[in-house]
Amino acid sequence: MLSGLESRLQLVSRNVERLNALAAATPSMWPAYGWLSSSMGPRKDPITGGADYHKGLDIAGDRGEPVYATAAGTVRQVGVQGAYGNLIVIDHGFGLETRYGHLLKSLVKPGAKVQRGDIIAQLGSSGRATGNHLHYEVIAGGRLINPLGLLTQKPRDQ
Repeated sequence: MLSGLESRLQLVSRNVERLNALAAATPSMWPAYGWLSSSMGPRKDPITGGADYHKGLDIAGDRGEPVYATAAGTVRQVGVQGAYGNLIVIDHGFGLETRYGHLLKSLVKPGAKVQRGDIIAQLGSSGRATGNHLHYEVIAGGRLINPLGLLTQKPRDQ
């Protein structure tokens, strides 16, 4: 009887650990201070004026302001990538990924482990940008999702 109870407790413990890991890996805080200058979805292209679909959020702010990891994960990519300009991609496990674009400067390297609230970059206007802002995307299971449904916490105070 005791060994059966011990076995069930170990199973419960593993499930709790997995749920805690999933909670830590789920983006839930705003990646920068500032104001929402563009949300996800159809919009007018800010450069051409034509129809466009925006794949994430734009958070406008002051050049050089901190950009925060929105969940625990591993930095998968750092570098220049087309219209994103200076880009950081973080793999959070569980099929979750976040992208941070138009950065002035990256403060992490590929392979680095980050926690929610760690400063990973400085806000800028690299790539195809009309001003200083952060472009932020969340991908779940290979599909873009609207970050506004997840972001419930403000960035940490410095």
